[in-house]
Amino acid sequence: MTQGIVVAGSLNMDFVITVGTLPAEGETVLGSNFLMVPGGKGANQANAAGKLAQSSRVKMIGRVGYDVFADHLKASLAAAGVDVSGVAATRSQPTGVAFIWVDRNGQNSIVVASGANHAFVPSDIVTFSGARFVLLQLETPLETAAAALTLARKEGTQTILDPAPAQLLPKDVLAAVDILTPNETEACILLGRKPSRVSLADAPVLARAVLALGPKSVILKLGDQGCLYFDGQTEIYS
Repeated sequence: MTQGIVVAGSLNMDFVITVGTLPAEGETVLGSNFLMVPGGKGANQANAAGKLAQSSRVKMIGRVGYDVFADHLKASLAAAGVDVSGVAATRSQPTGVAFIWVDRNGQNSIVVASGANHAFVPSDIVTFSGARFVLLQLETPLETAAAALTLARKEGTQTILDPAPAQLLPKDVLAAVDILTPNETEACILLGRKPSRVSLADAPVLARAVLALGPKSVILKLGDQGCLYFDGQTEIYS
């Protein structure tokens, strides 16, 4: 792979239903506009990269089950120009799925059954040779993401980690990250703080605190306020 992008991570089939209001505990509500949409944080990254990349090759590495959802997910990625030869099937688990309820205001509730994503193990990470960037997330086992970061560092490949779902991360994992891309909630959780909205005035302070955890640079995603890049010297709002 020359000057390419490798995405190592999750593949899910998303089942989306629109509802008037999100159901309370034990409540049944009627929904509409059912959609079955290829998803998973890793596959979403690969899909976007495949569509945007002009001269770079994009490859997806991950796990699916032996079922129709697996075929659908791989076909969707291939249609976006993504190499899916690194997406392996496992008989021990079904393909990952997510059930998503979205209300009239855009708020949602999500339940994820990770399935085959939990069968994505460090030994599945063989080489990133020739790749320029490796993109990672945390919907697969943490030890697999850690192994990918370690290998990428040895091979001189730049790493980009989306630390979601949010969780505290070991220092050695964060130290192997070239670009960390948390949103406000994820940044607070990484720092052991209660999640909250962050003002533009406070964003640089939060970015500095996250950078001190070990990554080489941080892109702090601020929702409708844009984002902030910080590497200890350069600070850029977008």
